[in-house]
Amino acid sequence: MLVIVLIVGGIFFYQTVLAQVSIGISPLVFEITASPGEVIENYLKVYNSSADEIVIIKMEVEDIAPTGETGHVTVEPAETESYSIARWVNVELKEFELQPREEKFVKFIIQVPENAEPGGHYGTVLASTKAVAGPRATGATIIQRIGSLVLITIPGVMEENLIVKDFTAPHYSEYGPIPFEIGMHLAIVCRRV
Repeated sequence: MLVIVLIVGGIFFYQTVLAQVSIGISPLVFEITASPGEVIENYLKVYNSSADEIVIIKMEVEDIAPTGETGHVTVEPAETESYSIARWVNVELKEFELQPREEKFVKFIIQVPENAEPGGHYGTVLASTKAVAGPRATGATIIQRIGSLVLITIPGVMEENLIVKDFTAPHYSEYGPIPFEIGMHLAIVCRRV
């Protein structure tokens, strides 16, 4: 009986702790076309959807990198500066507090360098919860990070070359749909006009 009470009590406590803080952002993606030297202002909505918890938010700008071939990305330092936007973007509010059910619009400014290469440049504007210290704090902390993708295209002459590397399909199929796989490689060369 004591074991059941501990298990049920542990599950209830675990769900209560996870349900206390929940933040969100909108929109999830910014797709922007910009020219070298241009300055662009945008706003990101950050909101606290928890019913009774005050949340301290920390805003950051990071680079992203593609993961696999399914369109997923990871937040990490850029492998090359040519695609990075982390140095281009400045968030006006670095840290702020959100009351329960409160939302705030955060302004971020993109300053495209004069020497920006044509093509795609990528990054994310992140909103993170800040660790809370005090009598309610425990030995472990869960910090939420949620980001809005910022995809910037700098116009220029782009030569695209798509190569089909692999194509597989069944030799015979009596009924559809017919499953097939295709592997492609896309090479893009960009030049200023």
